[in-house]
Order: sequence, then structure tokens, then C-alpha cells
Amino acid sequence: MNVEQFADFMKVQRSTHTAQVQQIEGQTRQLKENAERNGAEAQVKRITRCDGSTTKSLRHWFRDIDLSIPYTDRTVYVASQTSEGPLRLELERYLANLNDRKTATWPDVMQHLTTTFLSKHEADRLRDEVEKIQQGAYETASFYGRRFREAADIGYPTNGRNVDQQRAMLGAYLRGLRDRRLVERLVREGRPKDFLEAQEQMAQYEGDEYRLHRALNGTAPEESQEEPMEVGALMPRPVRYTEVHPRWTTHLCGLRQARAYQEESLGKKPTGNDRGGR
Repeated sequence: MNVEQFADFMKVQRSTHTAQVQQIEGQTRQLKENAERNGAEAQVKRITRCDGSTTKSLRHWFRDIDLSIPYTDRTVYVASQTSEGPLRLELERYLANLNDRKTATWPDVMQHLTTTFLSKHEADRLRDEVEKIQQGAYETASFYGRRFREAADIGYPTNGRNVDQQRAMLGAYLRGLRDRRLVERLVREGRPKDFLEAQEQMAQYEGDEYRLHRALNGTAPEESQEEPMEVGALMPRPVRYTEVHPRWTTHLCGLRQARAYQEESLGKKPTGNDRGGR
């Protein structure tokens, strides 16, 4: 093989190699696109459809779409496919006004829909809802923490919390706890930086209380089994007349015996009829 033949051979090899690389890259892109498409379709099936008719349903829909973080170009597609009615109409109108709808990002879309469908005071109202959450009488700190976290994620979106908001959430979480003794211990010993750290520490403290009770009593602490009070227990008991005036038995014997007692007190001999005789 002379020099020219070798050069031609190498040229063919390079061309073949380039074609193979391009083919592999194309297959890789196709596989990635298929994976993203399948993931988007799976999210579409998972997310409950929303028409924006109620604030609560819209907020829950926002939260479900947020679960697709990190955002991709498929996120807006998921939002479009899971919206309906007025919400779908407004979303499509927004996308149609863009030069290229593929450039739309979910944060921008969400901001537009928030401005369109929610009140300007919606953020304040949602944060007030966080303040109202209280731990139930038979609710563990873990379950209460889960409810609190769900409300906090809506009232204080995770992608924009500042130091003041973290402090406000921590205060609301502590005020909602039922066991004030554990709250005092949490503040004095744990000194949590945010409510997530406080939630973990409170779960640990509850575990300590459980193990301590078991060690001292030999049994696990039982939940209160108090039955609800009957209606009768709440009604005032009628006071019988004889409890105030024992010798006056009007409510038991009738007017005849009451009159017989009066005559006897006056020194009169009661008649048989007055004594209730036949």
C-alpha cells in the first residue's frame, strides 16, 4: 500500500468513525428525549387536573407541578396537559403571546397564573393559615409536623424563603405544639435554626419520653381512652323539693298528704281522706 492509498484509507476510516459518533450521539439524544417524554407523561397521569375554580385546588396543582423540579422544557407541557377550563385557556393564551412557546419556563408561567387567578392578598392569607395549625390532642409531633410542612410549603414557597420567613415558620411551629414542657426543652436545649430542625428534635424528644415512661413503668404509655361525656352528664340535675324541705313531700304524695301535714302541725286531727285513706 503506497502513501496515496494509505491516505485514502485513513480518510475513509475517519469518515466512518465520524458517522458512527454522530449516530451514537443521535441515539443518545433520542433516548434522553424518550425518557423525558415518558417522565412527563407519567407526571401527567399522576397530577390531578385543575381548572383554577378554587384557590385550594390551584395551590395544590402548583405544588404538584413543583415536584418536577429541576425544571425542564417538559414542565410547562405537564402544566398544559393537566390544566382544563379557564386555567388551560389562560395558560395557552400566555404561551401563544410568546415568540417561541418552547422558551417558556415554569416559574414565569406560574407567576402569570398566580397574578391572574389569585388575590393580591393571597400570600398573607396562606401565611395566616400556617399560624392557625395546632397539634391535635391525640396527634404525634411527627404527624403534626407533616401537616405543618404541607401548609408551610404553600404559604412560604421553598424556592424563596428568607431569614425572617424561616424565623416566622419556626415560631408558628413551636406555638402549635401541644406539650409546652417539651417546647421549653426544645428551645433551651435544642435551639433549632428552623422548623425542619425543630421537627427532627421534637421527634427525638418524644422518643425519649416514650423510652423513659417504659423504663419507669415497665409498660408503654397508653393513649387516653376517655369516653366522651354523655349528654346527661352535661345537664343540670333537677333539685327535688324534699332535698330542700325534707318533710314537704308534695312531689311524692300529692296535695292530700301535704295538707294532712299542715293540719297536724296546727293540732287538727286529719281525716281519713286527708291521710290519703280510701
